[in-house]
Amino acid sequence: MITFMISTIYILKVIVPRVLQHSNKKSSIFFSEIANMDEDEYVNFVEEQSAEDLSRDYANQIHTLSKIMVAKYANIQKSIFYFGLSNICFWIAILRASLL
Repeated sequence: MITFMISTIYILKVIVPRVLQHSNKKSSIFFSEIANMDEDEYVNFVEEQSAEDLSRDYANQIHTLSKIMVAKYANIQKSIFYFGLSNICFWIAILRASLL
């Protein structure tokens, strides 16, 4: 039962979105920040950005998303391991109960 609960915790860490911005700098591609602007404000903000600013913004977002994905895949692997372990424990308990 404990291994199933551990598996559930790890899978929830994968499912729960991570939407916090980790920088104080405004982003033109981070959806949470875009949603907090009205349309005209967003269009004006994007138009004010230089090509270098946009490239840096894309690079920062790609780096952040890559780190998030590495953590999510690690949590998936842990969840699968503990889920498999919980299944083994479950079937051992069933077999022991049927032998008694």
